[in-house]
Amino acid sequence: MFSYQDSNWPKQVMAATDGRGVSVAFDNSGTQTLAATVDCLGRGGRLFCSGGTTGLEVTLNVRHLYRELISLLFYVQGTKADMGKLVDLVATGVLNPVIDSTFPLHAAAEADELIDANKMFGRIVLSVDEPE
Repeated sequence: MFSYQDSNWPKQVMAATDGRGVSVAFDNSGTQTLAATVDCLGRGGRLFCSGGTTGLEVTLNVRHLYRELISLLFYVQGTKADMGKLVDLVATGVLNPVIDSTFPLHAAAEADELIDANKMFGRIVLSVDEPE
């Protein structure tokens, strides 16, 4: 597993792929990670982006994109059927999202502080409080 918090993560990805890079990458962070994610793509690689949680402005080397035949694809929102398929993939264990921690809904402010401090690895989950 690679962490964007380690500045060498793109080099680690390239080393793990014997210098070939990955065929497909997904990035929803934006400013903080998108350019580095592009650097992890191999020739003909595709980057799917569906957000900009760390910012919306990104600088990319256009020459690198066209020389390496890299495609950037943007996905705004899926259909209800897409969401159903995604939930099924998680429920059956085909996809395993990385979850840093789970908070009850009444502790949402604490969860938000963890996110603001950038001290998590993976998703923060808010659960609906159980009735007392």
